[in-house]
Amino acid sequence: EEEFAKMVETSLTSSYFSLKLNSVRAYGFLEYSVGRVRLTTLGRKVTTPTDAAEREAALITAMSNFPLFKSLTERYLGKSEPEKQYVENTLLADPKTKPHASEWAVCFLKSAQYAGLFKPISPIEVALRRGVKTAPLVLPKPSNDEDAEDGLTSNEAQQGWLTYPVPVPGG
Repeated sequence: EEEFAKMVETSLTSSYFSLKLNSVRAYGFLEYSVGRVRLTTLGRKVTTPTDAAEREAALITAMSNFPLFKSLTERYLGKSEPEKQYVENTLLADPKTKPHASEWAVCFLKSAQYAGLFKPISPIEVALRRGVKTAPLVLPKPSNDEDAEDGLTSNEAQQGWLTYPVPVPGG
């Protein structure tokens, strides 16, 4: 945890530390267990790719891994960049994103631009990318916490782990 906190330039005791850690986990770049943070295979493909295509494909896979962006990623892969209002309208239909649809739309568009989602690609490449299966984000089930939801302890659930109330500021 300490090394990760240094990398993201956030104090381990800061409230932003948990937000940043969970954001990176939600994209599928990291695994977290009992104070230890580890890069996933997807994370390695982004941080140490063998070529540009591998990195680009990993970033787009990460966009698909993020639950709130999965359908948007599939909709806009290889197409021209949509206007914010259209992304926002799509997000307004989801109860999880409705209260902050405007902020999520901005977050999606910035993430998608960074990942190269709007870069024109051939129809064959689109089909190949959509056919690639990725491992889902799996959280360990707590052994002693009877009130755990979706594999989270009560404490983690209270802290908002992977509940996506609003995009992480600055992250």
